[in-house]
Amino acid sequence: MLILKLVDGERNNADLIQGYRLDGQVSLVFRFQKSQPHLTYLTKLDLTEIKHYMRTLLTAVSRLAELGVMHRDIKPTNFLYDPPSRTGLLIDFGLSEIEVDQNWNPRNPAMRDNPDVQKIVNLQKTMKIKNRTGTKGYMPPEALFNYQ
Repeated sequence: MLILKLVDGERNNADLIQGYRLDGQVSLVFRFQKSQPHLTYLTKLDLTEIKHYMRTLLTAVSRLAELGVMHRDIKPTNFLYDPPSRTGLLIDFGLSEIEVDQNWNPRNPAMRDNPDVQKIVNLQKTMKIKNRTGTKGYMPPEALFNYQ
């Protein structure tokens, strides 16, 4: 949830409205994003629409990179897109991480003094979640073969 707080309000990324715990269950409330199941439209998009879909997705990923956040599970089902309105939203930050250097310092200097970022980095370090992977069909080869 800390990474969601970092990306909250960033263009084309999930907007967390509220998170709460009730009876041991965590619930997250997000801004509504109208979308269609990707299998209903992906094969029907023309070249112009494909370019817009990709531009919208890459805008979200680019902003994450500027913040020093790696999503780590980008795939069609994690990008809610609505072709008629040409709007999209990157979701599911469950595998996301803060990009760190070899000394476990956030690569983005602007993030180094953020206490939430430090909590995330400490969790990454403690749990060694750097080796968690995403969906196999969408993973890069270096992750599949465990390259560092």
